[in-house]
Amino acid sequence: TCSLVDQSMAAALEPGSVAMLNYALRVSFVPLMLGETAIATTAPYFSKMIALANWKGVRHTLYSFLKLIFLITVPLTGFLLFLSEPIIQVLFQRGAFTAQQTHLVAQVFSAFVLQIPFYISGNLVVKLLTCLSLNPILMWVSLFNVSINVGLNYLFMQYLGIQGIALSTSCVYLFSFLFVLCFALKNLKKFSMV
Repeated sequence: TCSLVDQSMAAALEPGSVAMLNYALRVSFVPLMLGETAIATTAPYFSKMIALANWKGVRHTLYSFLKLIFLITVPLTGFLLFLSEPIIQVLFQRGAFTAQQTHLVAQVFSAFVLQIPFYISGNLVVKLLTCLSLNPILMWVSLFNVSINVGLNYLFMQYLGIQGIALSTSCVYLFSFLFVLCFALKNLKKFSMV
């Protein structure tokens, strides 16, 4: 949903903004999808521990995986930030794609990659919520994400243009991760008391 909202709002900016957003988004999708694929393997671990009512094990596994995700993704994010311009240059700069466009897309890409740790961690917590049969909260998280995305897009694009829209998306995933993590921990505490 963020992507559709972002593109709609980017259309209100200068010509070429939607294209710049899409170029940067395509490149940032690679580490996000790799992380999401790796996280998909955690559901059986959570399901087994939940079936056994091993709440301590669930909490330990959650913390261990989150720690591992941040240990991998924070340096990866720094690496991508540092090499954002060369990456975009190698992938796209040829023909009508100029050095100036490379610089602009690299700035948007830099704002997008900030979401990597929170996007992947958020997906882990969503897997846990699904295993706990707490799916209705995901509807509220989606509504929360869309409303924050629209508000932050509007605010940030006033000052940063198209880069602000990408930064807004990264902020949305940060807030979303914190929201689902708080909800999951609260429910794990409640389940362990039963």
